[in-house]
Amino acid sequence: MIIFYDPNNNGKIVGTIEGRIHGQEHAKMWIGDKDKIKRIVIQWEASEEKEVEIEKEVEIGKKIDKDGFYKPITKKVKEKHKIKEFEPNVKDKKQRQILNAIEKNPTSIYDFSIDINSLKLIKIKKK
Repeated sequence: MIIFYDPNNNGKIVGTIEGRIHGQEHAKMWIGDKDKIKRIVIQWEASEEKEVEIEKEVEIGKKIDKDGFYKPITKKVKEKHKIKEFEPNVKDKKQRQILNAIEKNPTSIYDFSIDINSLKLIKIKKK
């Protein structure tokens, strides 16, 4: 996740580039005026790998329906897949919790601002 913020406007977040891993093409992207807007790049890293069972339908043949068209014959099968869980690569536990919550609801990023001194996300107090 790349967070762009305005240091002259109480760390107001002006935009983000979603994603967990960023390469050189993301380094070239910017939101707003490069001279006024700052950014924080948060890389994510694999934290654990899980094996999950997924059910899906597979075609096992075809039959002709009453109108003369081929219809697939399917059956449900279960397959095991390995998936990786990711965590933000930040040391602060509270910041990791905030970033994980934002990952599930990206629009909530605008409920936060960036503390200019610590460069951490802080909740905006509603008036």
